[in-house]
Amino acid sequence: MQNRLARNACISFWLCAYLAVAILSAGCAAPPPARTDSFLTPTIEEIDVSILSSNASVETVTNILSETLIATQNANLPIDSLGDLPNARLKFYSGEPVTNGDALKKPIHVDISDAALVEGLIPHLIGRVGVSCVETAGQAFWIIDKAAIRSLLDDLDPSSELWASVASCGEECQDCGCIGPMGGSTCSVSLKSMKPVLGAPTD
Repeated sequence: MQNRLARNACISFWLCAYLAVAILSAGCAAPPPARTDSFLTPTIEEIDVSILSSNASVETVTNILSETLIATQNANLPIDSLGDLPNARLKFYSGEPVTNGDALKKPIHVDISDAALVEGLIPHLIGRVGVSCVETAGQAFWIIDKAAIRSLLDDLDPSSELWASVASCGEECQDCGCIGPMGGSTCSVSLKSMKPVLGAPTD
């Protein structure tokens, strides 16, 4: 009788040990629970870019410039130079970062991310659009290529407030660009979304 009890106890012990090992093995083989820490979830910055249409009339260009430059200056908002755009274009096409080196000056007074700044610059680097506008993080910023604007406004009155605003935009150079904040969180309705314009068939 004692031998039977001892044998049953031994069998029970090894059975329990086997079950414990099986449970532990299954637990180790199962994938770990998904982490829900907020810092593990990357945040994707939403960036919308609008540009001045290449076939815009002088009146449209004038209205857009008045809405950006003059309104910015009247509100005493800062305007920062972007530096030498042709130099930035060379870096862009050679695969170098346009935000490095002497081609581009990081805006001091404009709170814009590198990603949004580059997105707003790309239209200027692949074509002379004159004006682009970036909407990001509830704020809109305009970027102006002075050389392109001047080529569109050759007949602009040098004594006008608009001409003075364009001339004073950023550095005093023919091929520099400048950036400043829009009065609100949206771009001018006179500008066109970049994707349809750039995605249109070309001759």
